[in-house]
Amino acid sequence: MKIKNFEGLKDRIQILEVLENYIDLYKIGANFKACCPFHDERNASFIVSPEKNIYKCFGCGVSGDALKFLQEYKKLNFIEAVEEVAQIYHYALEYETDAKIEQNNHLKEILAFANNLFKERLKNEPRALEYLTNKRAISLEMIEAYDLGFCLPLDLEVLKERFSVSELISSGLFSNKNEQQELKCFCNYRITIPLKDSKGQIRSFSARLYIPRFLRNDKAPKYINGRETSLFNKSFFLFNYHRALENIKEKNRLLYARAFLMY
Repeated sequence: MKIKNFEGLKDRIQILEVLENYIDLYKIGANFKACCPFHDERNASFIVSPEKNIYKCFGCGVSGDALKFLQEYKKLNFIEAVEEVAQIYHYALEYETDAKIEQNNHLKEILAFANNLFKERLKNEPRALEYLTNKRAISLEMIEAYDLGFCLPLDLEVLKERFSVSELISSGLFSNKNEQQELKCFCNYRITIPLKDSKGQIRSFSARLYIPRFLRNDKAPKYINGRETSLFNKSFFLFNYHRALENIKEKNRLLYARAFLMY
């Protein structure tokens, strides 16, 4: 993705106007000072220079401009950092869209539509709902917060009627790589767990088997993740990252669980 009018924003950026939204700064001579947000310290060694439009910590050595600060402080990529600065300056960004971006946006719409189907299905499937609330002790509020759902063949038929075969395959929900060349969905008869990116947008699903008799079949794994697509690469994906980001920043630690429903 490219931003057509980035240079106009870049000319406006004053590092002090950006950083004061995130850390407490106090004036010392021509510069401003703070305790470094990137390492623990008692004596402030983080210096912001309005004249040079940069920051530097003389304790841990980090340095950069306003955009670099946001990338490190909030764990954003470059485009996300630009978008956050644009919000501070109430600056309207203009994007150069291309066919791939438009296609990926459409695939996200398909996944969001599917997620709504699965969420509604779960509300009408007492066995699946009982499994989550009783056996897994997950409250209805948590089920709603994490957009958990359930998938049945009826939902897949709705998707087939609304979207083309190529779109459904590209989204990662379906595959036709079986001998009969029939569309197959890995979510069928499973609890659906949407996998979201740092902005909270669905990139894929994980599907959890809950029917005990299926678990005795060695060929039926408890979890199946969506295959890799233009939206989803499992190797670079961290579940719940969009929720954990603030705590990671504040506490500088991260707790891992082996599976989605571990507690």
